[in-house]
Amino acid sequence: MSIRDLAPPRRIAWRAPPPPVDTGLPKITLVTPCLNRADLVGMAIESAWTQGYPALRQIVVDGGSTDGTLAALARHPEIEVVAQRSQGSHPAMNEGLARADGEVVGFLNTDDLLLPGALHAAGRAFADDPALDALRFRAALFESASGDTIAAHAEIVEPPPELQLDAVLFGTPGFNAWFFRRRVFAVHGDFDPAFDIAADRDFLLRLTLGGARIRHLPVLGYAYRQHAGSRTLDRDARLRLGIMAEHVAIVRKHLSRPDLAPADRAALSAWHARETARLLGQQIKQGRFGAALDLAFGGFRADPAWPLAITAGRRRAAHLAAAVSAAGRSELPMPA
Repeated sequence: MSIRDLAPPRRIAWRAPPPPVDTGLPKITLVTPCLNRADLVGMAIESAWTQGYPALRQIVVDGGSTDGTLAALARHPEIEVVAQRSQGSHPAMNEGLARADGEVVGFLNTDDLLLPGALHAAGRAFADDPALDALRFRAALFESASGDTIAAHAEIVEPPPELQLDAVLFGTPGFNAWFFRRRVFAVHGDFDPAFDIAADRDFLLRLTLGGARIRHLPVLGYAYRQHAGSRTLDRDARLRLGIMAEHVAIVRKHLSRPDLAPADRAALSAWHARETARLLGQQIKQGRFGAALDLAFGGFRADPAWPLAITAGRRRAAHLAAAVSAAGRSELPMPA
């Protein structure tokens, strides 16, 4: 895992006075997929626009909300609201991408928060390095807010650069804490609608395998709200089996590529073995023996020696967890 607990919880401001005006920053487009978040979406929008970033556009792609979300969005004339033509959060993100015109693109969920200073820090990083393709912040996890602060009980920590691929495979990518130069979507493609839950991990995997220039900042730039309605960060992990199944499908797709470097293939084989074994165990536990048999034989078609790579998968996951545990304390991206 790339999640580290914060004990005791850390009190963090989610809303603060904007930093001094910075010139020469690129335009940033934020894409927000939205469906029935009337109670939370206003706070998410405010977390972005109170940062005072000089060149910001936010596109909210609404999937047909019926709970008052549209009225809540109408109270924010600074944003653009478009009706989603398809179903699902990743197709909504693709629709937002098609409209984006910023040099830099980020993704803000309706139940989460951008932390103060994140937009300026991202804009300055891309302005200072024209070759930079993607930027990753650390992310906080919280459950509730009190006034202008949240109590973060954990953080998603960035890996050492040499563990970037293992972090995408074995860790928690924290996709929304990433910002991207818009050109990377033309090079590496957008979000694959074949994956309902893990399309963002699939995109990060394509980005990493494609040799994108990625920078990691050991500062908190994003805050995920953990609650029962979250698709991937709820404590009950309702979608665990679906996520595992999509991981298996993603890794098998990439293992079929003939252009993989040997080191990349070894990492993918280890992840494939680990995820296949985990899903196989759950299916057997549930008495789904036919599905388990199909899964195992599919594993042999993707990688004839996959059971032999299970230990390598466990070892890589443990090495990543140790690196995360040893990482230094994060800071907020606020100017001095």
